[in-house]
Amino acid sequence: MNTQHNCLKTEYRATDYIKGVNSPLKLSGTSVNDWTPFFHFKEQQRIDFETDDCVIFSAQEITDAEIDYLISVGKIPQATIDYFTSAGFMDSNSDDGKPHFHSSPRFWSVLTGNGQNGNNLYDPWDVARKYGAIPWSDLPFDLTITTPEQYFAPIPQALLDKGALFLANVGGKNWITYHWISNNNATMPFAQIDLDRYATPLHIGINVGTDWNAVQPPIPPVGQPAGHSVTNIDNSEVGEVIYDHYIPFVKTLANGYPIPQVMQAVVTISPIPAVPTLPPTPTPVQESNWLTQLVAWLNNLFPSLAGLVKKAKK
Repeated sequence: MNTQHNCLKTEYRATDYIKGVNSPLKLSGTSVNDWTPFFHFKEQQRIDFETDDCVIFSAQEITDAEIDYLISVGKIPQATIDYFTSAGFMDSNSDDGKPHFHSSPRFWSVLTGNGQNGNNLYDPWDVARKYGAIPWSDLPFDLTITTPEQYFAPIPQALLDKGALFLANVGGKNWITYHWISNNNATMPFAQIDLDRYATPLHIGINVGTDWNAVQPPIPPVGQPAGHSVTNIDNSEVGEVIYDHYIPFVKTLANGYPIPQVMQAVVTISPIPAVPTLPPTPTPVQESNWLTQLVAWLNNLFPSLAGLVKKAKK
């Protein structure tokens, strides 16, 4: 990665929610000092070619981490976890060999329609609310995808249907809610970032200087626009710990590193609606009179005589 990397757009919308201004978003009360244990798959946004999908990869990793956390603390019903498993979301190809929720960033990337022109931080969240999510394995980015044309190929209807089924199983479009914490290109104070990050990992937009692919990248020149997106997951004595899509995946931004864009997206998984239980079919009421009982008794003793009684009843 170099300083010409421009996968982040900075187009703001007056209709977006901003924390402390017009946002009704309610946080779940989660308090996690270090989100690192919930990031498992170490995805790269460049393999044979550059996808320019930093915004999408960050959003996907945030989603997976929040769901992984909610599962770990028992806040997702077993019926929903069973659905995740049967649908292919629980992927054991991770750092600890255990199954963890793993969705496809490529699904959201194609559906934004932006191709390699970059994305705003809100683009993947808008798509997630409209189209849901599908497992990584259904639409991966790996060595089998060798061209941008393959990567950005239209989504088959079967996968769109699978995303719609996901929405139905997690409570609809409000499974994702989001607001800006900072969207005016003013540097965000690290102290405020730390407070907000306890509730969720934070989706951030930053500028990168030279030698970005280092454990502690140098602070970029003042005044350059944000051009890359990563995830803020922890803090340290020397700065903010981030999760990136270039090796090394875990980096530390030094104190004073400018962070102009910060977005918070909250995942809320609602229980799968219970299948309605139909009332039992009523048993037909049998005719109950003395003649019917007599017929039944006689039929057991004298079948021919019982026939005569039936004729008498008519």
